[in-house]
Amino acid sequence: MNKLVYSALAITLCSVPGLASDNWSALDQELNSLSASLTAQNQSGPKIGGWVISSFRASSDDALQVGGNDLQGFQLDSARIEITGDAGSDYSYKVSFDLESGTASIKDAYAKWKIAEGVNGKMGRYKTAFFQSSLISENRLLFLERSALGEVFSSRDLGFEISGEFDTIQYWAGVQNGTDNNGDEHLFSARVRASLMGNGTGKVEGAYGSGDESNLSAGLSWQDDGNVDKGTVIGLEVQMTTGPFSIAGEIADFDEGTAGAFGITNATLDQFGIVGNDVAETTPWGLTGSYMFTDMYEAAVRYEDADDDEDTSSIKVGVNRYVQNHDIKWQLEWQHVKTENASGDFDILGVGLAVSI
Repeated sequence: MNKLVYSALAITLCSVPGLASDNWSALDQELNSLSASLTAQNQSGPKIGGWVISSFRASSDDALQVGGNDLQGFQLDSARIEITGDAGSDYSYKVSFDLESGTASIKDAYAKWKIAEGVNGKMGRYKTAFFQSSLISENRLLFLERSALGEVFSSRDLGFEISGEFDTIQYWAGVQNGTDNNGDEHLFSARVRASLMGNGTGKVEGAYGSGDESNLSAGLSWQDDGNVDKGTVIGLEVQMTTGPFSIAGEIADFDEGTAGAFGITNATLDQFGIVGNDVAETTPWGLTGSYMFTDMYEAAVRYEDADDDEDTSSIKVGVNRYVQNHDIKWQLEWQHVKTENASGDFDILGVGLAVSI
């Protein structure tokens, strides 16, 4: 009798691991299947991101009076929502909205697709490829504003663009509606950018996250608006990082028919009527440098020359504190603008916080 009981118990104990093994194997398969399904959804479904950038600005100069009082207040610099997604079959899309004015306005709205290996197409509303300083996202800038030339070329328009990469060379060529909107004249643009040292510089300004090795990139750009007589612009740029240092320079040559304002004071001061001078037949330039003096702090300086009849120039210095790389950062800057126009010289102090997801 005891032998019979012991034999049954032994058979039962031996069969339990087998059953458990079968159950765990089935559970593993289910988990792997669920993980693959979620991964597929995550790759093809829409992804939502964006940022909020706000700042405090102060100045005691007469040119920046608000209602008879000195400038000293808060402002919303940028509030953005971005939606991107992979539609499958080598097609993707991006839609972004600007909210800083209190109402949603479309910034980007385009589709991208793979034409051939190393060649991509883009159609919709997008930013013209000209300077790196204009293409970098606002939440990845070294200062609270773009460089003056970066601001000039940060406009968006409807059109079609081909871009690609060959070895260390990147290229862009596009056609957009231009100043006559849906008329039969178009804005044509082309840009070539080469990584001359290391991996080249990335889509951020400054030295943060650039690594220890030296990286050097240079670009040449061209655009022409068929609706404007003598409306050609040629641009040259260079960016370099080496350890904790970064330096970047840009220069543009505007033909005599080109129109627009060289916003050396940037959009921040538009509310005061200080929007810069006409860019026609000028060759403005700018130079920016920075130094990471700790892992979290970066000091920066920028000089810009408008090359206008009023001898307008600007110098800006600042310090960034990176809480979580460029996704969370505090920015402190001081800008002095020297000019012979009616507004006169002025200084402005800014303290800003940028938070991105």
